[in-house]
Amino acid sequence: MLTGIFDITKIRQPDVKSFRADLTQMPKTWGKSPKDRSDTRDEVMAKSAALHIDKVGLSVGTVNRHLEHLNQIAEWARDEGLLVDPNLKPSKLRRKETVRARDKRKAFSFDQLRA
Repeated sequence: MLTGIFDITKIRQPDVKSFRADLTQMPKTWGKSPKDRSDTRDEVMAKSAALHIDKVGLSVGTVNRHLEHLNQIAEWARDEGLLVDPNLKPSKLRRKETVRARDKRKAFSFDQLRA
């Protein structure tokens, strides 16, 4: 839906790079409602443009999960004998976390430690 390409044999690495860029522009709530399944790419991007900046952009884990799913589809297609571009490697475009896991949550307060 986001790439506009429905044939796996026609997807190239630049298409995946564009797909990843689109995921960072998606509303954070995208995919959580059954209504989202029928929306077109243009409708989703229009909704995203109307949102505040802190409500836009899927998390690193979500982006990486979408890239991994695309990678699995490409591997399956290769295993089925479809002529998938050999340079198509969605997992190579995984994003890196910029914050350590321990820094994502606040440290315990003294009262919490005592409890």
